[in-house]
Amino acid sequence: MATSTLTIQIDEGLKEKGEMLFNRFGLDIADAINLFVRKSVEEDKIPFEVKEDFDLDGPYTEEEEALFYSPSNIAAIMDGVRELNEGKVVTFTSDELKSMTPDELEAKANEQRAARK
Repeated sequence: MATSTLTIQIDEGLKEKGEMLFNRFGLDIADAINLFVRKSVEEDKIPFEVKEDFDLDGPYTEEEEALFYSPSNIAAIMDGVRELNEGKVVTFTSDELKSMTPDELEAKANEQRAARK
């Protein structure tokens, strides 16, 4: 099976706590993320309850605004915009993600990349 690289932004303290927890089970962060995604796809849902506690329309707390406008978040947003503008982003609908095999998804991603060249 072909693999793909995923880059994410995560709070440093949360990452450290996660690493300590997952290490107790003989896992690293990548293993834990793979388990989460595999279980989500298998169950066709997020495998735990998610409560909506963030109002996208505001008002926002000072802490929420500080987090959004933090230099690391702005840098991550700008990196995403740059990659989008450079054509490095491939897109799939949720139906495609559910119905296609990893090999089919990779083939479609390669088609999108080739079409941009």
